[in-house]
Amino acid sequence: MTAPIYLKLFVYISFALYPLLSKLCWTLPTLPKGNSRARRYLFIVLAVPSALLVVYLNIKASVGPPIVQESASLISRTQNSLKSVMKRPHVTEKNSTLKLDPVKTGEENQAPVTATHQMPVASIGDTQSPKVFNLTTSLLPRRPPIPREGPEIRQVIYAKVHKAASTTMQNIFMRFALARDLNVLLHVNKTSISESGSYFSRYEVVPLPRGKQFYDILCSHVIFNEHHLARFFPKTAARVAMVREPLSQALSALRYYLGSYPTGALLQGFEKYKEDTINGFFRNPSHFYDYDRLRGPTSSHINNRMSIDLGFDLNAFELSKKNQTKIQSFLRQLEEQFDVVLVSEFFDESLVLMRRMLRWPTKDIIYLKANVGKSDDDPMWDKTLIVNSTLVKQYREWAAIDYQLYDHFTDVFMKMIQREPRFQEELTAFKTIQMDVKYFCLHDKTSEILHIPRSDWTNEFSVSRADCRLMLLNERQISDFAKDRQFRRYQASKR
Repeated sequence: MTAPIYLKLFVYISFALYPLLSKLCWTLPTLPKGNSRARRYLFIVLAVPSALLVVYLNIKASVGPPIVQESASLISRTQNSLKSVMKRPHVTEKNSTLKLDPVKTGEENQAPVTATHQMPVASIGDTQSPKVFNLTTSLLPRRPPIPREGPEIRQVIYAKVHKAASTTMQNIFMRFALARDLNVLLHVNKTSISESGSYFSRYEVVPLPRGKQFYDILCSHVIFNEHHLARFFPKTAARVAMVREPLSQALSALRYYLGSYPTGALLQGFEKYKEDTINGFFRNPSHFYDYDRLRGPTSSHINNRMSIDLGFDLNAFELSKKNQTKIQSFLRQLEEQFDVVLVSEFFDESLVLMRRMLRWPTKDIIYLKANVGKSDDDPMWDKTLIVNSTLVKQYREWAAIDYQLYDHFTDVFMKMIQREPRFQEELTAFKTIQMDVKYFCLHDKTSEILHIPRSDWTNEFSVSRADCRLMLLNERQISDFAKDRQFRRYQASKR
């Protein structure tokens, strides 16, 4: 929930006054220089309340008040409705089955889950919500197209969407920054900046070297808000995002968070459907979801999380799934805010298009897949997904915001690459380079350098063993490596 303007003003004023008050207690001329006890008391009286106010208002600004519109009675009615649906006799319509590729339940889906695209799905329709929403609209005009001529673009905001090839994309952006000594916006302690809000202070992130006003790259998790990010990036920074087929994205999140960060609701759902978790989730996703009154919908990664990551208004979130006016406003807002929204099912196509738009060399978009879920050692995730039109419609209603997000920007993406000259030729050349890089880094034990010859799409370049090691670093490792460099640059700038 977006904080009221008076809360934002209090936060900014408090941050401005805190260092002044702290400094004041050491410079007041009325206190004797040797009276350290008096100075210490003055510090407590002036500085500590200001600091506590900052902390409190920070929490209020980033989390917001509880979403009172979603009352307990509404949640109870929804759960009872779902239970009654489960008790109905089986539908007479013939079921169809879909085998999920075990590799594609992980981070990097290279082919869409076809069930939700090929099954006949009834339209959700335009349902009028009983609440009048304050729609968030961009204060900036629609972003002009990025010119295709000129030097490479080095300032990029990448909105990192959970479980949408995000770790692989982050590795690409981090390597680009490391190769050029760019400043990446990174949390001082964590790999993500914020999982539950869009506001964060400069004290939470690795500082810029003296003389620098803006960061160059954002590729960590934080809920997108262009006005908050405007404190850290210029308006001219390119803006990129990536989406994924919603069922595939949610199953990937379900598997990852069950294994790494299991919450009460996830565990309860797993215990209820542990014999067939995939189909249990597909039929009853709400059984894996627990509404958190403090964090609201941001506490979950299986309930329209892509839209949440991209800044969807969280007021009356469940009712918003049927509010077409609000969803369409959100999609228009994203069109105004982002230069391109990529699609993970077309990952290589996305990288080639991004390379052209950002005017990057081909070497900067080569990759090795990161954080990919594999089911070789866990047959639980190697199940047959049982689908029919009723179940697909039911799940699309649960993930209504994400599906409209995905369908809209997949259509936009396909139209964009269709307009690109000789796109398929470059794509074929890039896939060949990718095959060579993968073999060199993962299987070739003798060569030290891989040479890529010049072509219509790239200058000659080489891939070293050091490049392979960087591509294979996980999120924590490459973030720590970048932080170490940036802290050293910051310290050097103070001398």
